[in-house]
Amino acid sequence: MQTFLIVVADGTKARFFTLESSSTPEYESSPYLVERESLSNPLQELTGQELWSAPQAQVGHHDSKGSAQSYDDHRRKHEIEYERRFAVKIIDTIQEHFQSHHLDKLILVAEHRLLGLLRDMLPKIQNIVELDKNLSHMNPKELHEYLVKQDALPPTITPTVR
Repeated sequence: MQTFLIVVADGTKARFFTLESSSTPEYESSPYLVERESLSNPLQELTGQELWSAPQAQVGHHDSKGSAQSYDDHRRKHEIEYERRFAVKIIDTIQEHFQSHHLDKLILVAEHRLLGLLRDMLPKIQNIVELDKNLSHMNPKELHEYLVKQDALPPTITPTVR
């Protein structure tokens, strides 16, 4: 059987799965997904107040007429940089898996913007499947079933009772 690494990510979390075979396929369903690790993007988990509050941001700037002006804090640039840093962590973890295991196929499932970042940073991998979807909410069984329907993974075979 091929060795798979399945990465499912959104802006806050990345989950890493492998496809495992049962040691007794005549009695247990096989293959099945096993979650090996997960990463979280702590900056995306902060609330807007926590993320953007700073002592200088709380002080208003008044012009000569006394009207308040807001600071341009370049929030969008900061958000993009946070996403880029998280994507780098995901890529580093993928590379660690490729170096420590003999992997035949990478399945990368991520929301649109993150998938674009990952695609740009990912080194050339021979056998890769990319899906532009946010499936981070799925449990391993649901995820496996979805990926089977996309022809990305082999189906689970349930043994027949005799």
